[in-house]
Amino acid sequence: MKKFILYILLSQLMFFACKKSEVDPLFPASANQRTTDIINKYKKILVGAEFGWKATYYPDGGTQGGYSFYLRFDDQGTVLMFSDLAYFSAADYFQTTYQVKAQQAPSLVFDTYSYLHLLVDPDPNVWGGETGKGFYADQELSIKSATADSVVLVGNVNKTQMLLTRMTREETVSVGNGQLYNILAGSYEYIYGSGKFLSIVFPKGESVDININMNSKIFSAYYVNNNFLNTITSAYSFTTQGIHFKSPVSILGYTFQDMYWDSVQQLYYLTVNGTRINLKQNTRPSLPFRLSIGTLFSGVNFDPTLATQDPVYTKMYNDIQSSIRALSTTPPTRELSRVGFYFGTDGTLMGLALRYTRSTSIFEGIIYYQITSDSRGYYTFQRLGTNGINGAVEQGAQPLINILENDTFTFDYDPTNGQLAILKSLNRAFSMKGIIE
Repeated sequence: MKKFILYILLSQLMFFACKKSEVDPLFPASANQRTTDIINKYKKILVGAEFGWKATYYPDGGTQGGYSFYLRFDDQGTVLMFSDLAYFSAADYFQTTYQVKAQQAPSLVFDTYSYLHLLVDPDPNVWGGETGKGFYADQELSIKSATADSVVLVGNVNKTQMLLTRMTREETVSVGNGQLYNILAGSYEYIYGSGKFLSIVFPKGESVDININMNSKIFSAYYVNNNFLNTITSAYSFTTQGIHFKSPVSILGYTFQDMYWDSVQQLYYLTVNGTRINLKQNTRPSLPFRLSIGTLFSGVNFDPTLATQDPVYTKMYNDIQSSIRALSTTPPTRELSRVGFYFGTDGTLMGLALRYTRSTSIFEGIIYYQITSDSRGYYTFQRLGTNGINGAVEQGAQPLINILENDTFTFDYDPTNGQLAILKSLNRAFSMKGIIE
């Protein structure tokens, strides 16, 4: 009996062993082989774009602006790169290296220094990013999906959003012939060179003030609707046709995602419902001054040499300059070079910035103020604190500081020049004009 039971058990074990060998495995290849196959597939897609890829790149979800890269990969691990980061990166390609490798997910890794690494670099002296963080950008990005026409990637550390789109021959030739550089140069002159304010006037006459910041790569639009200030912002990047926004921009029922550069007329335009709308350059914004502080402009430079400057302010500036020089007890002496205001983005905070030099070094001390305004348009400034201001500079500037901290002012566009602001005391015969920045 025992022999019979043992025989049955052995027969069952042999049956299951035989059945197991007859079942196909779930994956025909090992995990390592599957990973290798996926990496080879992605690399083949990258290399397979004959004319390369155009990429939009948004660090930190677009809060750090947007950038464009034009990339061409080869099967030896080399990539050629143009970018809209600056004139030099738009004019000349950079040859660097890349890998497609397995990390927490199959990833595209730019493994040697390139234009892209300027955004990653943690040293603020390299490209102006935050110490230790750069622009919260990524040089290693997981591949989320990939086809012959597009590749979607997300940064492994800072979640940078990157989209590669296959380029045409015409686009590649355009970049190589300097069109991206031409767009940057033309845009800079158009946005900053004229010293004028930009606006969009929609088909029904609605006027919207806009700011295209080429440093932050952030587009902003401002308009008043039902007595409220409406603000719309979007990261953007430059293309060979103009400006491309991260997402469609909707203003007063009008939607667009691109602005196009007209190289003949040297201006930007957009298309809404088939209608071309040229951007306008204006001598002053349509927004009231109080709403423009910290939005359309971030500061005012009170240049004492302006042709229409109040001579009382010019004399005070020169006296302050002489006083600071005299109070510099050890060489080299301090030379006042600029008096200006900086504004917080909500328009309620202001910094009085006193810039000065010592030999070839430049310094700037700031006194912070709370801005208060009433329904009549009268302003007062309440001191909050200081940052980096030298004692001799603050003492020398006391005549101006005392006026700012004790008087009531009007503060508005200069009626004779909308590119200037005028701060005028209601308590004495004193005003100061400044260049809006």
